[in-house]
Amino acid sequence: MTIAIIGTGNMGSGIARLLVSKGIDVAIGHRDPAKAAALAGEIGPRAQGGGSEAAASLADIVILAVNYGTAEAALKGAGDLTGKIVVDISNPITPDYKALVVGHTTSAAEEIQKFVPGARVVKAFNTIFAQLMP
Repeated sequence: MTIAIIGTGNMGSGIARLLVSKGIDVAIGHRDPAKAAALAGEIGPRAQGGGSEAAASLADIVILAVNYGTAEAALKGAGDLTGKIVVDISNPITPDYKALVVGHTTSAAEEIQKFVPGARVVKAFNTIFAQLMP
């Protein structure tokens, strides 16, 4: 099984390293394929990196490891996600971390589901810091 991770930040790289350490192949995607390839090179042979659409095409599970404000663009860059499970790890907060941008009548995952209606969106990992992943 291959799991795609869209995003190369702290959480994306932390989750990729954790999955690979457990014997799971990962495909890392980023709008800058070279950035994803560099991270994959650091992680090892069970990781491959490139563009977001290429990474998502290799997996049935796609972990969306980008901040909430860039989720829509990242999902558009991932191509057709129909039938895939999309794991949303975002927290819909303002840039100053002082308030929610959604969350009183809807949630980040519900809003993300609207961007990928053919996928199944689930929420996970949004309450843990990357540094706590083994």
